[in-house]
Amino acid sequence: MPGIYFHSLVGTRNSHKGVQQTGQNRTINRRKFALDELRAILADERSAQRMVFEGYKRLLAVRIAQPAFHPDAEQAVIDTGHLSLISFVRTSPDPLQRIVVLANVGSEPVEVDLAAFGGEPPERNLIDDRTVAGGRYEVEPFGLAWLA
Repeated sequence: MPGIYFHSLVGTRNSHKGVQQTGQNRTINRRKFALDELRAILADERSAQRMVFEGYKRLLAVRIAQPAFHPDAEQAVIDTGHLSLISFVRTSPDPLQRIVVLANVGSEPVEVDLAAFGGEPPERNLIDDRTVAGGRYEVEPFGLAWLA
């Protein structure tokens, strides 16, 4: 089950003013919203906070629909040899679904040979519906892929 920090969910900017006021670094992400203010920000289709919130909702909806993200699903970390790539495979409890999870924490794209993950090669990225072809997949800088 994902743990999502509220201020990440709504794309809150850092509160440098709050840090100055309290003298505590933790205040950087402790902004308090009035309910009407938050509603107005999220109602504005052009606000960064709305875009972040809608993006999270979309990711959560995709995640919820995947049996391989069930809390009891097996998970195996895979070493691809790329220092900037976090990679693992999730297998649903039934075990009918496998998802290859790739997170590139680097500033350069990383091409991954999906043979390292075994099993049937994935066909698409669940996040952006991009097709996977040729047994290889390029993960953009700071990118994430859920391949099934």
